[in-house]
Amino acid sequence: FSAAADPIVNVPDIGKPGSSCSPLSVGKHVIVQDSCTQAPSPSGTVCDLSCPDNYTLNGPPFQQCGGQGVWSPPTVGPISCQDINECMHENGGCSHKCVNDEPGYHCACPDPLVLSDDQRSCRAVGLLLNCSTHAIQVTVPKTALRDLQGDFLSLLDPTCKVVETPTHYIFDTALDKCGTKRRSTPNFIAYSNRIVEKTASPGSIITRVGKDEFD
Repeated sequence: FSAAADPIVNVPDIGKPGSSCSPLSVGKHVIVQDSCTQAPSPSGTVCDLSCPDNYTLNGPPFQQCGGQGVWSPPTVGPISCQDINECMHENGGCSHKCVNDEPGYHCACPDPLVLSDDQRSCRAVGLLLNCSTHAIQVTVPKTALRDLQGDFLSLLDPTCKVVETPTHYIFDTALDKCGTKRRSTPNFIAYSNRIVEKTASPGSIITRVGKDEFD
């Protein structure tokens, strides 16, 4: 009788001088030459490792097949790519909420604020901003600050109080008053302030005071 011969498999001879290294095992998202992961590599082979944008490499940036058929430098487990949490650095540039995605991130706003066109800052729907050469007036609908009470709202300077109408809060400030900040660039001069919640005095009776700040 006759029997079919088993197929010849190219198995690396690890541990012997001149032996090749097993196919390199790497984690998800790692960028490396296909030849390094799909077949044994001869001694001296260098495989460069990297990650896509928004990821950081967890391990050395290369692996080299040594003369004994072992990859070096040594690692504990496969080299992998780890998602970068952009929200850990200055809140991702978001004015309010920063949500880490994989990969990347996005900014979000507490209800009822919505995201501005810059995809970073939040704004109140219906907010009106009027600027002159000497002053700034901000008109905010009460629906945008529905968790806050007018008696506890001010600009950065708590002595700059709000004017309240049945439907809106109105904040007025000169360009150099109420904590207004000036920032110069080669193309323009920007003035900014912030509507904040003042701390209630001891013994005050209030229905509810929110914790949010609004740019």
